[in-house]
Amino acid sequence: MSTQVELPHDKYAPVKDAIKSILKRPGYDDDSIAPVLPNGCPVGGSNGATMRFPLEAGDPANAGLEVAREALEVIKKKFEWVSYADLWTLAGVVGIEAMGGPTIPWQPGRKDVPPTEHNIATACPANGLLPDAAQGVAHILELFCERMGFTIRECTALVGAHSVGRCHSDRSGYEGAWTYTPTRFSNQFYKLLLNQDWKETASPKGLKQYTNAPDNDLMMLPADMALLEPPFREFTELYAKDKQAFFKDFASAYGKLLELGLHEYQVVGRKLPSEQEPVPKLYRMRLFAPNEVVAKSRFWYFLKKLRKVKKAAGEIVSINEIFEKRPQQIKNFGIWLRYDSRSGTHNMYKEYRELSRTDAVESCYQDMAARHRARFSSVQIIRVAEVANADVRRPYIRQLLVKNIAFPLPHRVHKAPKNRRALFLAKRPTTFY
Repeated sequence: MSTQVELPHDKYAPVKDAIKSILKRPGYDDDSIAPVLPNGCPVGGSNGATMRFPLEAGDPANAGLEVAREALEVIKKKFEWVSYADLWTLAGVVGIEAMGGPTIPWQPGRKDVPPTEHNIATACPANGLLPDAAQGVAHILELFCERMGFTIRECTALVGAHSVGRCHSDRSGYEGAWTYTPTRFSNQFYKLLLNQDWKETASPKGLKQYTNAPDNDLMMLPADMALLEPPFREFTELYAKDKQAFFKDFASAYGKLLELGLHEYQVVGRKLPSEQEPVPKLYRMRLFAPNEVVAKSRFWYFLKKLRKVKKAAGEIVSINEIFEKRPQQIKNFGIWLRYDSRSGTHNMYKEYRELSRTDAVESCYQDMAARHRARFSSVQIIRVAEVANADVRRPYIRQLLVKNIAFPLPHRVHKAPKNRRALFLAKRPTTFY
């Protein structure tokens, strides 16, 4: 199964021109706001534009991004038909290209969450999920690889966004620029990281950072220094030598970042009214897709297969995003699906334990890719339902439902009392049970 999405890119040309016209800002940093625009694209492509609300805007990791949002507000008033979510992601793409960076794949279709109390509480991500600049290799691997599904190469390329911009102690707590050209997108970040002599110092706020000796005119974050260690170093060295390889990988990874995450949509459509059928039958589907454009495309694909209704002879009556009612409570989900393999079409039932339906479906797609080499386009989600503990079938989920569940420690270090603790021991301690 595959879907073809036609994108009205010409419609957004005036919006791109308007974004380019506001990039220069005398007196702000390096006389340009372009470096801050790519950082205004939250994980998941800004779908919902929940950074409009204080609950997400107040996350310390988002400090300083109000500069980008305020600058883009002028464009939003001029082009009211553009959603905030599309505007913010498009601004990030335009900002990178304007600084001499690669062309980023981008498509519209994101929708803003209505500012109701329920939507704000359920749609805004919890604070503390964004990258932590004070962490090292383990944090980058856990966040980008395990949680977001990026490869080691893609992680290394994404950190290369630090080739532009600078830190401010009154926002992030860190101070200084990464490169000598903070408004030009290049691979200079990797070259400096490898060739400069970096020493540990403290920012004006007392946070650990690194400065180049003896000039002390550039800085690196602890997370940046992680690129000098395995498994990132080989790609750091590659990007320092090959600018085109970095541009190609960054464009692919950043485009993937913009579309990261699935959303559940309810799409209602029908045939166009005619003399023979003035009131056509309505068809409703609940679909999982990265944005509205893909959701509509998948709706017409399945409707053509199931009811022989083509997009050219039909219309979308309504489309709305469905949010989880209890996003902070873990639940069991059963997923009925159909997928195409190299040998035929198969039906399957799987169970997952997640916080929401979309999380369960994302886990399902990853599971299908790993176990069955099934692509996103070849998997059709037929039904997703919450399953009570008593009705769980799969042993790998049932084992997690034990009331007093406990996991054995493979190692344990026995500590002696403080008054009998020695600095050195004559024998290696036994840590196994």
